[in-house]
Amino acid sequence: VTLGLRKVTAEQEGTSQTKYTIALYEVLDRTIGAAIRQQLGLDQAHVLVTAAAPIHPDLICWFHAIGLPLVQMYGQTEDCGAGTGNHADHMRIGTVGSALPGISVRTADDGEILIKGGNVCLGYVNDPKGTAALIDADGWMHTEDTGAFDADGSLRIVGRKKDLIITAAGQNIAPQDIENDLRNLPLVSEAIVVGEGRRYLAALLTLDPEKLTRWALQHNKLGELESLAADPDLLTEIQAGIDEINVKRSHVEGIRKFRLLAHDLTVEAGELTPTMKVKRTVVYEHYAEIIDDLYAGG
Repeated sequence: VTLGLRKVTAEQEGTSQTKYTIALYEVLDRTIGAAIRQQLGLDQAHVLVTAAAPIHPDLICWFHAIGLPLVQMYGQTEDCGAGTGNHADHMRIGTVGSALPGISVRTADDGEILIKGGNVCLGYVNDPKGTAALIDADGWMHTEDTGAFDADGSLRIVGRKKDLIITAAGQNIAPQDIENDLRNLPLVSEAIVVGEGRRYLAALLTLDPEKLTRWALQHNKLGELESLAADPDLLTEIQAGIDEINVKRSHVEGIRKFRLLAHDLTVEAGELTPTMKVKRTVVYEHYAEIIDDLYAGG
């Protein structure tokens, strides 16, 4: 896998590889790589597509490294589910590719992604107001997502317009990428960044019960899993991971404080949608006291 990751990195950066490295990867791919794909039940897969929710680039790189390239796509129900996609001969990990044939995609002045084409719906049934908000006079569908194109013309999703956090200093921060990094920490299952109207960003984190159980056994931490949310060793480990994330981001995008919630978010509590997406307003309401405590003091 390590050799595969080096190969993926070289392909993404456009750097050359030695003939020996290429040959060695091909040999290992036919043996070890084939065994991994078989164990995953994906040895007969021809096309792998990911959409609907962001996947951390590190995980996508891992799939590429074992010979299972994931095609990242982007779209909504209102445009028949597809607007952009990476191409087999031009995969830009961390982006959702370029516009599909017959479709036009651009960004507005505020960064909102706009889509036009025969795939875009005519509007909402018996809802002229909603239709007018969705499709403008020039036929562009307003996705309410923000994004940016890289030098190669591939689109990177920044986040939802309505989820933008405006700090006390007036900085507009899209929390999705930060939350994706936080969810990629070994023990974290869910992450919600907060900071609207505040001096800095903070985060509410939930823990993966299965991984937390393994961690507790490895560290001889017996007792109720909920009590581990206040364990000093666990907090230190989580903080170390956050510090690594902060190094890669600007100062205003750094997570200054965090709290571990004693239990995971649930659909039953109204904190998640049926498709397991976080309902931010509900979470903010349920954990208002904890959020206020993150900003208490100087």
